[in-house]
Amino acid sequence: MTIKKKSLFGIILLILVTSGILLFRFYRQPLGPALELPTSTQPVSTFTIIPIQETEISSTATEVQPTNTATPQP
Repeated sequence: MTIKKKSLFGIILLILVTSGILLFRFYRQPLGPALELPTSTQPVSTFTIIPIQETEISSTATEVQPTNTATPQP
């Protein structure tokens, strides 16, 4: 590649990069002023600790024994 081709390629690349940056900045520009919406102030909630009452759990379930029933054969 000759020096003329390298410099032409560099100039074209610089123009493309610069135009890409400018287009991106133009794309990100807002269309109008930002909306000024009223904001409500909410009271800061305070955390309360509720004591948990520990109870003893007793089970009244009975153990079920398997039954020996014959399954029908085809």
